Amino acid sequence: MISGIPFEGPIGAVRVAYSTDGSWLPHATYQEGDSSTFELVVAGRALSEEPGADIAIVMVEPEARRRHSSTSNRVRPGSPRT
Repeated sequence: MISGIPFEGPIGAVRVAYSTDGSWLPHATYQEGDSSTFELVVAGRALSEEPGADIAIVMVEPEARRRHSSTSNRVRPGSPRT
């Protein structure tokens, strides 16, 4: 162990953004995230190397933006409320 921080294997992460046109964008760029209404980063790891192993969520970082436009008051089915 290099440091006192426990390490139990690799971690995976994904950034997802909800665009203003109503679609989810996996692996969104920072520019896509800045122009979206909702952005979420989730990181986690598998608890074992077995297929179908349980997943441990390590971090969830949401960010929502309030848009001031004529479309901001409309809520589409399945869209996050900001």
